[in-house]
Amino acid sequence: MDKRGTVLSQVISRLNLIQPKILDLGCGNGAQTKYIMKLVSATEAYGIDIDQTNLKEAEKNGIKGLRADLNTDKLPFDDEYFDLIILSEVIEHLLNPDNALEEAYRVLKSGGTFIVTTPNLSSWMNRIYLLLGYQPPDMEVSTKIRVGNPWRTGSLSGHIRPFTALAMKELLEYYGFTVKQIRSFSHERGSLPYLLYLLDVGFSNRYTLAHWNVFTCTCRK
Repeated sequence: MDKRGTVLSQVISRLNLIQPKILDLGCGNGAQTKYIMKLVSATEAYGIDIDQTNLKEAEKNGIKGLRADLNTDKLPFDDEYFDLIILSEVIEHLLNPDNALEEAYRVLKSGGTFIVTTPNLSSWMNRIYLLLGYQPPDMEVSTKIRVGNPWRTGSLSGHIRPFTALAMKELLEYYGFTVKQIRSFSHERGSLPYLLYLLDVGFSNRYTLAHWNVFTCTCRK
């Protein structure tokens, strides 16, 4: 499990949920959903994804997988059905995040928990890139090639909706969620030169400067 998964698991384990119904929006192959399901002893665990291959893998992991486009579709659940909804490393990939948030609010019980994780556009490293005139590495402007940053290599991340931490918080509040906690974390150790890693750990103490954030919210209705 990578650092993002570890921090997400820590956040969820501290919620002290007992046998909830859970929904993972953008569940992928369901491996993370399966782990969370066991962590909270869920009675029901559903996963939404647009990729049918992912959903077949999720089913193998014991997740009830359903195909839907989070950009446009109404989720196939009754109002106030779930106790816990997770939207992890997904919202930055959506053309229309508003639909996903509206639907999450609709199907989450009053007082239920909504957890969102996403990179932070205003991280300290991204601010330096912008100051130098470069495109932040994980914030892409093309669906085909990487442009604007000579140091970034590898495949495209598909991040088309970058959020600053403050913008993410404000958007969640607009759609009826109360942000109870923002947990920040740094890059993986070894993914940066050691001195840069130490700086990253230090800056990650402030969520407005951290590279990633986990927003834990409750639903008010």
